[in-house]
Amino acid sequence: MDSQARVGMWMLIAVTAVFALGEAGLAAINLLAGRFSAMQAGRIVLTVWLTWSVWNGAGWARWLCAALAMAGAILAFVAGFGSGAADGRPEVLLIVCVIIAIYLGIAVMLASPGVGAYQEWRRGERSS
Repeated sequence: MDSQARVGMWMLIAVTAVFALGEAGLAAINLLAGRFSAMQAGRIVLTVWLTWSVWNGAGWARWLCAALAMAGAILAFVAGFGSGAADGRPEVLLIVCVIIAIYLGIAVMLASPGVGAYQEWRRGERSS
């Protein structure tokens, strides 16, 4: 594995950690609130499957996850600023900005050449 693929591997580990922490947090909140449902379980299964597909080198899964992360950033922007929810509320503004930054970071990492190099290495299209 060359250095570019190694950097891509670490980016995917970071993205996977963010996905895992987010899903675990949402599941815990829903369990504590007594609202855990089959839809929640289905979303967890879908997230695990997509993340595993990206890890194993599926380019379509990589770009789908990057597009979904970008859509999440846009949705957070519209919900936070378009609705006026952040007007005069610095704590809401901070939360919205952090969510946007996380989603943009995930999208940029997934779209990076390093992740592509790692996926090529996983598929056996790249030597070393």
